[in-house]
Amino acid sequence: MMDFISAIHASNRADFVALAAIAVSAGILIYVAKLAVVGLYGGAL
Repeated sequence: MMDFISAIHASNRADFVALAAIAVSAGILIYVAKLAVVGLYGGAL
C-alpha cells in the first residue's frame, strides 16, 4: 500500500514538473511574441 501511495506521489511530481516546464516555455513564447509585436508596431510607427 505504501508503495502504491509513493508511486502516486512520484507520478504527480512528474506531472507537476512537466506542467511547470510547459507553463514556463509557454510564458517565454508569449513574452517573445509580445516583444515581436511591440518591435513591429514600434518599427511601423
